[in-house]
Amino acid sequence: MASASISMRKVVSPRNIASASAFVSPSPTVNNSLGVVLRRAQGGSRSPQSLSLKSSPSLSPYVARVLTPSSQAKSPLAESTSNITKKFKSVRKLPWSDGGEASLGVHTFAQSVGRHVDVLESIDECRRTCLSFDTPDRTDSLIRYKQKNCGIFLLGKGSFGTVVEALYKGKTVAVKIVEPNTGSMRQIRNEMNCLNLHHPNIVSMLKVVLPDNDIAGVVIMERVCGCTLQKLLDHDFLKDQLSKRRSYSVQLSSALKYCHEHGVLHLDIKPQNVIVENFMDNCKLCDFGCSSLIGAERQYLQGTVGYAAPEVLQGIKPTAAADVYSLGITMWQLISGTSPYKGHREHTVIYKVVTDEYRPELPPASCPEDERFLSLIQRCWSQQPQCRPTVQQVLEELEQIQCS
Repeated sequence: MASASISMRKVVSPRNIASASAFVSPSPTVNNSLGVVLRRAQGGSRSPQSLSLKSSPSLSPYVARVLTPSSQAKSPLAESTSNITKKFKSVRKLPWSDGGEASLGVHTFAQSVGRHVDVLESIDECRRTCLSFDTPDRTDSLIRYKQKNCGIFLLGKGSFGTVVEALYKGKTVAVKIVEPNTGSMRQIRNEMNCLNLHHPNIVSMLKVVLPDNDIAGVVIMERVCGCTLQKLLDHDFLKDQLSKRRSYSVQLSSALKYCHEHGVLHLDIKPQNVIVENFMDNCKLCDFGCSSLIGAERQYLQGTVGYAAPEVLQGIKPTAAADVYSLGITMWQLISGTSPYKGHREHTVIYKVVTDEYRPELPPASCPEDERFLSLIQRCWSQQPQCRPTVQQVLEELEQIQCS
């Protein structure tokens, strides 16, 4: 990637030096694609702890010994650290010792702590000098990446590809590696729709590199520390947080209004595509892999069945009203705390939504504001697109409800 500097970060927990779960060792064979390397590293026969750090010129012999798995290491410190990790899982559960001779290979607790601190400092030094992807040739970058034996921090993995944490122009970012196939090419082109979108409630897209033959595509985006709105709902974290649920509805409406003003339809609004930042005050819309420009022709159906508008399920060209429908289903989920049409098969949902105007059951209103909120949801998921409010009208009404 020209004029781009991406550095993969080493991640080691001070609580468990020998545990290398945050490291991923690349495949022995570099297959011209970071997506392939990551896939084989995760699914291969090698253990996640197989680091092969001995050959790294930037690591001292002692650091390499400690980070080498116990099956390969001959250092008693490395062996005992690995055993402690498996047996006790927590520092508080370690057995008491008088500091005498032990299998740990050190004489005092202070010496043990000192050695661990030295290791962490050495590792931090290595992290600051980690590999740079400052080259237009991604294949060459991958070869050098393999030779350096760098660890990387995985943020997510699924059918869309793999997301890793990296450095880009001195900033921590999230990098999505998309497999080079027809479906992925379409998705990554859709992601490009939001390159010029800059809004506090939208995850910023910094750079997109399209797949080329057998080389994976890359999407570089803002790194948001938090979790998905779906995860918060699954764990009932918003059960008694009425103000936050309304706030998220306002923020999503604001983000969607901005998208529509800039000619972009998201077409996959759902809690799984919303990231809530760590302090839970701010949320951001993400994943524009199903997006489309307003008025563009679509030859395929994308999105999520439970959130897709009836006209989208029928194959009709979507409009801004399709996003309003999905927003209405998402707002219902914020109130109910459950996923729509739970327990129903997808083909049943499609049939009933399109032919019977079937919708999720509304919960009872506990106050006048709730009644207005539920009424707004019903208008958002109206069967006919022309009967739904615009996202501007939704935002204005939500702000009035929030202030009442």
